[in-house]
Amino acid sequence: MASYLSNLLDLIRHPMEYRTLAQYSVYHEPRRDITSPLELATTRYNEPTMRKCWDMLDATAGLYAVTVKGLDNDLARVVCVAYHVFRALYLIEGSTSLSNDAKESSLRGFHQKITKSTATFDEKELVDFDAVVAELALLPADCRTIIINTAQQMGAGMADYIHRAAAAARKGTSVACTTNTVEYDLYCHYTSGLVGEALTKFFVLIPAPVRFSSLPRKDTGVVMIERAFLGEQALLSNSCALLVKKATLIQNVVEDAKRGVWLWPNEVVARGGVRNLEELLANGSGEGEAAESALWVLSEMVLGALGHATDALDYIVLLKNQGTFNLVAFSTALALATLDLCYMNPKVFTGEAELRKADPVKLLMRSTDPHTVAYFFLDYARRIHARATPRDPHFLAISVMCGKIETWVEHHFPSYITFASGSRTVFYDDTDPRSRIVKRDKAQDEEKARAERQLKRDAEMRAWIEKQGVKPREGAAADVQLYMADGSPLMLYLLLIGALILFLSVGIAISIGGLWYFYGDEWVWKDEGDDVGIRAIFRKVFGTWGGSSPIDPLKVQR
Repeated sequence: MASYLSNLLDLIRHPMEYRTLAQYSVYHEPRRDITSPLELATTRYNEPTMRKCWDMLDATAGLYAVTVKGLDNDLARVVCVAYHVFRALYLIEGSTSLSNDAKESSLRGFHQKITKSTATFDEKELVDFDAVVAELALLPADCRTIIINTAQQMGAGMADYIHRAAAAARKGTSVACTTNTVEYDLYCHYTSGLVGEALTKFFVLIPAPVRFSSLPRKDTGVVMIERAFLGEQALLSNSCALLVKKATLIQNVVEDAKRGVWLWPNEVVARGGVRNLEELLANGSGEGEAAESALWVLSEMVLGALGHATDALDYIVLLKNQGTFNLVAFSTALALATLDLCYMNPKVFTGEAELRKADPVKLLMRSTDPHTVAYFFLDYARRIHARATPRDPHFLAISVMCGKIETWVEHHFPSYITFASGSRTVFYDDTDPRSRIVKRDKAQDEEKARAERQLKRDAEMRAWIEKQGVKPREGAAADVQLYMADGSPLMLYLLLIGALILFLSVGIAISIGGLWYFYGDEWVWKDEGDDVGIRAIFRKVFGTWGGSSPIDPLKVQR
């Protein structure tokens, strides 16, 4: 009953959110139906082990599952299996039932264990993981190698940080797993950056469906889902993944602390006037100067995550396949929404900072093109900057970072330019001074191009005249207007008009001559007296013809 009342209050307070949820449930169609008989060859949904993997994806990934299932060809199945393998490493790292030594051992040997079909997993978090191992063995060899190598690197990196935490626990101290921002970035690289690099490799290795025959091809002639050079953008893919990971670590700081994991850099936490993250959380949930100092620490953490925003945008605009774009764009846009939620929000220190249900749904439905995603970034950056306060030691840095995002968006997608829906027609905002500059430059370019065409045509005409053996008088050639004002050739028009007059004259002469030749002797002229109107006009014009009686052409009898 309490839940129904809570939902009713939400409906009253946020009616537009329920409108968004209703639109999603009624109108949103998945990009790909993995259960369709036409898709079973690549999704293997009809196989029990793979169906189990798809079901677990739906149960654990939330809206991310929608973007994964929308990937093309074998990429959806590969990413689904890779997700479960990497998620297993996260579960082992965050397990509360395993000791630090057991976690370290399990993480370092995990990549070898998943290659054995007879392997058993005693961790209670890895329920039904044997289905994942079975499907991993059926993936393409190059994709399977990428997953295993990535799992090895991730496991080793996680184990190193767990070893550090275990050493601190044996000494009876509680310290952060990362002491500075460099170690913090390295931890995010191990846990998320490697995943981003693996996904990028999948994008350029897996063939696209036949319908995308216009995409760039490899030397083998096979169409790839993404262009090959994207695989070389390791820095951008890593930065994009770090943005998502850092936003998650900021939002889930309380949850991680309850598990004894202190991931915020100790040097950043110390700037809040505390010894460790536990004291920072206690201060942040209180009031006074201590709570304000905790907010400055939170501001610095958000600042570090915002530093990856422009790299993420650079990576997004390189994606050409709609499925891969939806996956990456939704993840990064959701990360910016999370940073906007957490910035200067004391609820982060109590674990109550949560996005509204409709926010991820809105991002999922609308993150379909670079322009829209870029303006999502811009909107969230402006909202963050609007809440910045000069009392914050990082106020200037936050302002600069938000300005970088705005500069990137304005450079790639200027706000004074809009396009008509469903067409390439460009409209300019007349209230923006930049529109007048663009229009002026465009007019100057058109005038310059017209003048160049005029000079080229004049030169061609002069060359043709000289070729005919005609030598114009000295100085006259430069003054001759060979073309009309709109660039049309004047001589051509004159020739056409003359030819038309000649043709009409010859036709009229032939017609009159033929009538006179065949019917001239049989015409009878009648004199009906003076008349007005047409007859009078003809009498005045033609007078008498062949006799004393004027011609009345309106009453010619045969």
